Amino acid sequence: GGGGGGGERCVKVLVRLPSGGQLVRRFRLSDPLSNVFDYVESDVETVSNLSIDDSSSYRLMMNYPKKTFTRADSVTQHLTFQSAGLTGRQEALFLQIVAAEGEEGEEG
Repeated sequence: GGGGGGGERCVKVLVRLPSGGQLVRRFRLSDPLSNVFDYVESDVETVSNLSIDDSSSYRLMMNYPKKTFTRADSVTQHLTFQSAGLTGRQEALFLQIVAAEGEEGEEG
């Protein structure tokens, strides 16, 4: 087998921030979805602006189909961009700050 030389398909991910800004990065479809969390948390400006202390303080929402991703989910379910459904040439994720404890009303 082999060959192709980096012919692996990529997805350009736009992470839209509550502030109206966005982070853009390309990932391979076979990359773990947790890479996008690593990327968000490596952006010092974003982390300080949004006061993200760790990956449990935010989640990434997909508009269509409607999905919500957390780092915990992506790790425990071994999600890749492919298996998470982020398979278009370009995909947008909306960063949502998770409310402090006590706000959550539902299990699941």
